[in-house]
Amino acid sequence: MTLGWHPQHLNAVLHGRKPPEPNEPVTAGPDTVWSRLDTLEQRMVEITERLDDLKSDLSTVIEHVRKNR
Repeated sequence: MTLGWHPQHLNAVLHGRKPPEPNEPVTAGPDTVWSRLDTLEQRMVEITERLDDLKSDLSTVIEHVRKNR
């Protein structure tokens, strides 16, 4: 950072924690944007799989109904 602070300095101050030293590595905690994006991406994969299953099930039902007409 321009001021020589660790990238997570302000976040630590905001949450009442001691800021990390400027040379400490950046850690990705469970509340970071990247962590949240990863979680959302995983959920999107699960939702997509469920929608694909529903589409397949619906196709089977439609096919069955058409045969019985």
